[in-house]
Amino acid sequence: VNVNSGDKVFDVLFNQTLYDCIEPVKHIADKRGRCYDTIFARQHQCHALRKEEPPASCQRTVECLQGKTDEKPINPCEWLCTGGNSNQAWVKERCDKAAHDAMLWSGKCLDHGYEQKSFEALEDVNVLSQRCVDETTTTTTHVGSHFFCWALVVPWTNEVDLLLMQQKLKKGIFECDGHEIYSDREMHIGGITTVKVDTDLHCKMNKITLTIENTNIFRAVWRKVLDRMVWMDYEWTVKADLDSVFVPNRLLHYVQEPWILNHAQVGTGLWLNNCWRGLHGPIEVLSRQAMQIYNDRWLQCEAVAEAKPQEDVYLQECMQTLGIWKSDMKHLLAEDHCDHHDFWKCEGNFVAYHPFKE
Repeated sequence: VNVNSGDKVFDVLFNQTLYDCIEPVKHIADKRGRCYDTIFARQHQCHALRKEEPPASCQRTVECLQGKTDEKPINPCEWLCTGGNSNQAWVKERCDKAAHDAMLWSGKCLDHGYEQKSFEALEDVNVLSQRCVDETTTTTTHVGSHFFCWALVVPWTNEVDLLLMQQKLKKGIFECDGHEIYSDREMHIGGITTVKVDTDLHCKMNKITLTIENTNIFRAVWRKVLDRMVWMDYEWTVKADLDSVFVPNRLLHYVQEPWILNHAQVGTGLWLNNCWRGLHGPIEVLSRQAMQIYNDRWLQCEAVAEAKPQEDVYLQECMQTLGIWKSDMKHLLAEDHCDHHDFWKCEGNFVAYHPFKE
């Protein structure tokens, strides 16, 4: 029948339910008529469920048309994310989004692969709701959860020696609460094993600007960082070049400023700008919420990557494209290219000094 509800999914479900009711009794007039009467009588009530946000699932809509008791699905995020601390609030936000996505896909039964999409979102709900349970047994402030730091090592350069030195001294990213080293291959360097990224680390120099065109390299590494999801357990993610002198304890002091505390993990999150000329690559700092937005909206930065061949310029433009808040931090980096010509003295309370190639 032509339902013409304006919702193609509902129209299909309505006719399918009507057919399933009529088919077994199609030769019995009174029972066939009862199918028409009862299902049409429920049409407006059940169509209203499809107007909810998100729309009712296909299964729930059919059960409504069949006259079964309607029970709105329980959101486990609401039940389990009740501790109220700041870490749990962040997890609940992600859990609610996954639950919304699961419901959204469960109502798209005309779309190819909708069941798999709904299942994947439900898997995320299960993982995140369990994290909420875990958070109820912990305090709001977790010792050792401030910084996840990572660096890229190019095997044929002296960065390997710099990495060994920092590892031996337990300085730089090895002072962070968590750290990982990435490269184009798996290598054992001292006591660590690098995480392999499928990318070519060779890049060309722009003959006009005299800058290295390395966006594609670092975009591949950022994708690997995001996919591994280690960053989810830390308030901040820091990318630090191995030829920079990086002092995490100073960064911890600066990110305790009230404005940063109030904005880092809400909305679109926060990234820290380290130079008045714009972001420079030796140290890049993103809050956990900014990382989540970067991950969720990754594809929105593809055009930026094509237009900006320098990775620090790309990252800044990407953050702006995604609407992530910026905080200018004048003591984040001392570098010759940002008018700190005496950076090599390592004076002042800067978080990082760059470059030191040896």
